[in-house]
Amino acid sequence: PHMPPQRSVNPSAEAIAKWEEHGGSDIEAVLRSGAVAMLDSAWIVKLMESGGVLQRRQDLPPEAFITLDELKAIGHVPAPATGVWTASLPIIIISYPWLTPQHPDPHRAWLQLVGTALKSWTVSTAKTPPRYGIMWDFVSLHQHPVDGERPQCETLLFRDALGSLGAFYAHRYSIVWRLTIFPKGYPGDAYQLPEDANVSEYMNRGWCFTETSWASMSKSRDLSLDLGQYDMQDQPRFEIMRQCT
Repeated sequence: PHMPPQRSVNPSAEAIAKWEEHGGSDIEAVLRSGAVAMLDSAWIVKLMESGGVLQRRQDLPPEAFITLDELKAIGHVPAPATGVWTASLPIIIISYPWLTPQHPDPHRAWLQLVGTALKSWTVSTAKTPPRYGIMWDFVSLHQHPVDGERPQCETLLFRDALGSLGAFYAHRYSIVWRLTIFPKGYPGDAYQLPEDANVSEYMNRGWCFTETSWASMSKSRDLSLDLGQYDMQDQPRFEIMRQCT
């Protein structure tokens, strides 16, 4: 199966303690097994700026991913002394509707939204690490090829990943970004949708409803954000939170 890279990193004892204090060990097994791979937030921004398009996990280069040990070396995202936001793990999970059955974002609308938000969100300051791990199903889980089936080993890992999704979305210290508003012009001729394509809005999709429900169970409200309210402007993280909480 396509596995994330295993770069040599030695997290400090302090970082590991913060990771464990914020429940990172609850999701370690599925990351270590390779069932779920986390994208590097910096790589997503670069892909957006270069005009690229999201691809299947199996088609991405090793530099697209951030490893479990690299996440543990970050440890956590601390809350500022002013209490503007809640401390979290360095993990952002994307909840969104696929725009076509074959590809969730063929015209880069979701990539543009997430990449623009990440560019502002991950500005390096004393209180904000420059990197996050991004869980985005199309690029974090093993997908079918355009023609044919996944190898059996990838299918088994995919099933393991599906069984773990609740643990990611409902985690008290993960961040969830919900993409709730369709891109301009959707659905339209540009998407070449089959007649039976699902064009239901966000809250009328089974997975999106479930993901929102999971994310509403135990999080502080500033860790579950509605990016449908984001105005796509370059602004401080707390302003994105104000708009999207």
